[in-house]
Amino acid sequence: MLLAIDTSTRSGGVALWDNGVTVASMSWRSTYHHSEELMPAISSLLSSRRVSIRDLQGIGVALGPGGFSALRVGLSTAKGLAMPIGLPMVGVGTLEAEAYPWRAVGMAVQPILDLGRGNLATARFAHEGAGWRKVADESITTPDDLLASLQGAGPTILCGEGVPSYQDTLRDGLPAGSMLVPFTTSTSRLTALGEMAESKLSEGEATSMAGLEPLYLRPPNIGPPKTLKRIQL
Repeated sequence: MLLAIDTSTRSGGVALWDNGVTVASMSWRSTYHHSEELMPAISSLLSSRRVSIRDLQGIGVALGPGGFSALRVGLSTAKGLAMPIGLPMVGVGTLEAEAYPWRAVGMAVQPILDLGRGNLATARFAHEGAGWRKVADESITTPDDLLASLQGAGPTILCGEGVPSYQDTLRDGLPAGSMLVPFTTSTSRLTALGEMAESKLSEGEATSMAGLEPLYLRPPNIGPPKTLKRIQL
């Protein structure tokens, strides 16, 4: 059984994933950075299935891009749980988790996250050669620049948590043959995180503790990141 943790954005969640199935999950919407919600959610989730951290085979955690404090809470919690007992860990990019549910549609997928102030985080994923992969790295863009980049790029699915903030602009400027997917919940992202983490662990692709770092695309808007509360294990 694997624990999946996602605190990339204001939509947070945790899930227990076992043999290709989500066996239990909890999600919430946070105004700040998830520090008050995350550990109680993990404790409640484990208790609901009568398992402990020592019963897990690994932890999957979303790496971002996302909010500074939000990502720090998720990653520090994952490391704090895994390190004492040597649990393997897997980091998964948040945009890849947003794109993953659409990988079988046969189109390139461009997920977006709202960074505020008219900016979006995006990356591009597609089937190339033997499999599904990232074909354009994570970057910051604007809705207008994103639409311009899609001209002549081929049929594309736009999806992700950033869609509701800019859906009218994106829908009006979307090239023919492409489609905008409405966003309703982050549950599919959490499910994708569990599935990808389990697959990577089964293939021996655990992420080293040193290599498990958040993906930040820009410095914080105001001041340094807030100090995190100590997590009692």
